[in-house]
Amino acid sequence: MEQMKSTPMIQIIEEETAPLGRYGHMRDEYLRTHDNLNRTMMVIHGELEQHLQDVDQRAWERMDSLMESMTAHNPPPDKEKDYLGHVAHLNMLQAMAEEIVVEELIAV
Repeated sequence: MEQMKSTPMIQIIEEETAPLGRYGHMRDEYLRTHDNLNRTMMVIHGELEQHLQDVDQRAWERMDSLMESMTAHNPPPDKEKDYLGHVAHLNMLQAMAEEIVVEELIAV
């Protein structure tokens, strides 16, 4: 009698999810580069997409919170009098806030 080989049945269920944002992509790239085993385990357990969505949402919320706090403590110049200075100041604050978000939520 011929012996049949048994192969495990793996079913991948793809759910419709919102498109992944900037910080979700950054987190995914970090996991690919620095913690691929953990990323692979999340893929196997079907947790990666939700994890990336959660990180993306928390990162945007943290960015909003940081920008609000930073502009309150260090207000930009008047937009009417110094438009370029205003924009440069906000860009600097945004870069600072993004560094914090990356350290807190992305590169962990």
